[in-house]
Amino acid sequence: MISRLLSRLMRRWRGQAPKAPPRTAPSTMFRAGSVIPDGGAHRSVAVKWLSASGARIEFFVREPLPEEFTLVEPIGGLRRRARVVWQEEYQAGLAFVDA
Repeated sequence: MISRLLSRLMRRWRGQAPKAPPRTAPSTMFRAGSVIPDGGAHRSVAVKWLSASGARIEFFVREPLPEEFTLVEPIGGLRRRARVVWQEEYQAGLAFVDA
């Protein structure tokens, strides 16, 4: 009798274990955006991947990006400070500074 009761309690307890909050899945996209450096002219980019903590962009002019800038993507209403994590040829991975 006691073992059956303990067995039921353990099953209930296991089913009510706290769960970690779900991680926001990144979304793949191809949207027009802009890189706006501090005090500089904007540069057109394509936002290819976006998550809560960063983005991957492609650009059309092969020159280095500034270390930190504002990334704007008007369709989704994105305007965030970002820093370059990596850059290769015509693409770069960004981390949002305010994330």
